[in-house]
Amino acid sequence: MAKAGDIAPHLQRAARATLAPLGCTQVGRSRTWIADQGFWTIIIEFQPSSFAALPNSIQKDIPIHLNVGANWLWYPKAFPSFDYSHRVLSTSYGLDEPSMIETANHFAVRAAEQVAVLRRTFPSISDIARRLIPDERAARWGIYHAAIANGLAGNTFLAQQYFDQLQETPAAHEWEHALLLRSRALAAQLFSPADFRTAVTAIVMESRTLQNLPTRPTDLELA
Repeated sequence: MAKAGDIAPHLQRAARATLAPLGCTQVGRSRTWIADQGFWTIIIEFQPSSFAALPNSIQKDIPIHLNVGANWLWYPKAFPSFDYSHRVLSTSYGLDEPSMIETANHFAVRAAEQVAVLRRTFPSISDIARRLIPDERAARWGIYHAAIANGLAGNTFLAQQYFDQLQETPAAHEWEHALLLRSRALAAQLFSPADFRTAVTAIVMESRTLQNLPTRPTDLELA
């Protein structure tokens, strides 16, 4: 039985009614839901505030956030990340049940809207490549994602520029060394499109396994 003032059961019911019909699934019993797009996923997170841990007796309104974003699977990792977009909505809710139900329903509807937006924004690899345009201040991950997307979309020379840009700044951390090493290996296959696509597909399948996603075609061959 849920404790008094706990919005989680209301979020779960609202998400089941609104997100599940869109093909979204809940991650265990958490407040995170996933829409599986094959070579990427949409992450929906109903993020509680740290204030939610305070005793109900000293709380009035509790902040809550909705984060929705694309998680590219072409780097092997055991966790989802918000690689494109993030915070969608922030609000506060009261501890009374009507307030929690209203907030949960509102958040579920907004989450569903954002899932639809991301699916319309990224219907193909070419559309992803057009959207991922890092500038000179972009973080390494942004450059890497743009390089992969453009390589898959057939924009070979632009992808090569991004891979070269990645190598311009020396690695300072272990994760940067790993990223640069993998980038060099992938860049070496850019001018053999079939080999490049095969290499990226293998990475996607590895990520799917690490993130406990079911085995399924990545759809890269249809991109």
